[in-house]
Formats: sequence, structure tokens, C-alpha cells
Amino acid sequence: MGPMGKSVRDMRLLYNVMAEPTSTNSDLDNLKVAILDPNISYPLQQTMRTFLQQLKTRLGTAFQHEYTVPPYFAEAAQIWQEIMSIDWGDSVKRAAFTQDTQTALGTLIKEKLTHSTDHHPYLTWALVGARLFKPSSQRQLEIKKVIKQGTRCFMITLKIVS
Repeated sequence: MGPMGKSVRDMRLLYNVMAEPTSTNSDLDNLKVAILDPNISYPLQQTMRTFLQQLKTRLGTAFQHEYTVPPYFAEAAQIWQEIMSIDWGDSVKRAAFTQDTQTALGTLIKEKLTHSTDHHPYLTWALVGARLFKPSSQRQLEIKKVIKQGTRCFMITLKIVS
């Protein structure tokens, strides 16, 4: 597990903050922590719901915090699948499967039969799904629009917090 970011720039910043903490308490006065709302109508395991509730309790009064649901949270999995399908999943497959003999379908079948694989079954299932359809040109434009809107929402949130 580690931090999540929207871009390489975000991740560089997060890892630098983790590696070299230089903040003072005064830097944190305006920090507001957004916690995924554990009561959303999205399938979360009970352990995750409990963790999110414990996180809010532990933050207590030390930090401003609120439950929230990120923009496009419910649509994220579908959009991710569609983005992968634009190039039939080839870019993700090249990154995940380093051996030329491996295929997503073969790995998925092996996992289903043996319950043992080097790759997460959701990844292999997504790669198989990426081969089944390709979003239309119109849908690809809609996806780009959603990504721009999500970036805009994220930037507005950053300005409010800082």
C-alpha cells in the first residue's frame, strides 16, 4: 500500500513529503483531510468500512476532517476499463506481463483452476475485458471530458484547502 496520486508530479510530491518531512504544525493549520465515506452505497468490505471509521476517530480534533466521496468515484472503474480498452489493453499488458509467453486469458484461466498466479485476477480479467470492446470515438471524447472535469474539481479542492 502507498499513496495515490493523479499524476507523476503528484506522486513525486507525495514521496518527497514522506521521505523528507519538513512541515511544521503551523503548515498543518489549514489542512483538511478528506476521508472516503464508509456509508456509501458502493461495495466496500466491512474491514475497510471499519478502518475508515477508525481513521476519523483517530484524527479526532487534531486535524480538520470530513467524510466525502471523490468526484466520479462510482464511475471510476468503468472509465478505467474503457481507457484500457482504447488500445485493447496493450500498454497495461506490456507493463504487467514481462514474459512473452504469458497472456491475460491464460493467466486468468490458470488462476481460476489453481487459485495461484503472479498477477491479480482483477487485472487479468480487466485485460481480457479490454479485448472484448473498444469505446467509440464519441465515448473517447466523453472520457476525456470527464477527466478534464475531474481535474478541475481536484484543482478547486486544492485551492480551497491551501
